[in-house]
This record gives sequence, C-alpha cells and structure tokens, in this order.
Amino acid sequence: MPQSLVFEFENIKPKLQSLNKDNINLLQEIYQYIDKIVSTQDKVISCSKGCSRCCKMDIQITELEANYISKMTKIQYTNNNKISNKHTNNCPFLKNDLCSIYEYRPLYCRYHVIYSNPDNCGLPHEQEEKFSNSFINKIQMYNLICNKGYKDIRDWFV
Repeated sequence: MPQSLVFEFENIKPKLQSLNKDNINLLQEIYQYIDKIVSTQDKVISCSKGCSRCCKMDIQITELEANYISKMTKIQYTNNNKISNKHTNNCPFLKNDLCSIYEYRPLYCRYHVIYSNPDNCGLPHEQEEKFSNSFINKIQMYNLICNKGYKDIRDWFV
C-alpha cells in the first residue's frame, strides 16, 4: 500500500469516533479513501462492469449507509426490526446487471473484490480471494460500533 494512503488513514482515524447515522460527509471521505485503496489493486482485480454475481449475496450496510443512499437517491429506507440473511435474490439496486447506485454504493460493495477467475464467482462454497486490509477492517469495525450493527440492504430498502 502506498505510504500516502497510510498517512491518509491516520488523518481519518480520529474522525471515526464521531460516526453516526447523520454523518454523511465523513462517510463520503471514508468511501473516497476506500476507493483509493482498491484502485491500487486495479491490475489484479477480476471484477468488471456488468458482472453482478456478488449482488445476490448478503450486502450488509449500516443505518448511516442507508441514510446516505436515501439522501443521495431520494429513495426512502425503512428502519424496522427485520433482519434477514442467506439471500439469493438480487440487490434491490441491481438493474440490468448494473448497479443503479454505483456512485453511492455501500462500503461492502466498495471493498468486495476478487482476484480469481470471475467465472468462479457465485459457485457454491467458492473461496473468493477478497481484498482484505486492516485499514478497511478498522473502518468497518468503527462503522459497526457507531451504527449499532448491520442489516442486509434488502432489509433497509424493500
């Protein structure tokens, strides 16, 4: 990882303590940072536009992310007690095998990438090589703590 991204994380880290469901500016800063990290891997990532196999998996997002998507797209989200998992149906934002909210996609969708042959995506029990980084894990942990957990995107947006 480029040293500049390590320094950038050090600047973001103290701000993570203030994450709440209304802190959209900080969420955008985190998303930009994650996008920079993932872009350093562009030459080895197998994902491409139109490949939507991962859009049938569980996509865990926080209320902060649901609020962000709602504000940016004007699509209302529902904050109920529904929690589901093991999805096989498409993400509600997948349209014609493209993400209709790509610019506003959640953290999970930003860092869920694979390095293996994309033809292997979606196979049962496939062991995908996810881009895993301790910085991303820390951001996800803070997001989880500050937003009282995750729910699947299908539970927020019906």
